[in-house]
Amino acid sequence: MTPGPTVEQWFAAAGSRADELRRVDALVMAAAPDIDRQPVPVGSGAMLGYGLMPYRPRSAKETTRWPLIALAAQKRHLSL
Repeated sequence: MTPGPTVEQWFAAAGSRADELRRVDALVMAAAPDIDRQPVPVGSGAMLGYGLMPYRPRSAKETTRWPLIALAAQKRHLSL
């Protein structure tokens, strides 16, 4: 399995939106300084996940890890 991007690579991949994403990330980290964060693959991209926890939908055979909070750059907006 190929490792995913690092947090810094995730910000860099956002291009001109990186500054906006970093500001929102700073707010999340200020509110929850001890929360873990890492890029989480979604479709062909990734979102920044905070507070990963075990998650297993009924249709899945294996348990995965899913974030309690996620930050993503959408085409026209940011999602938190």
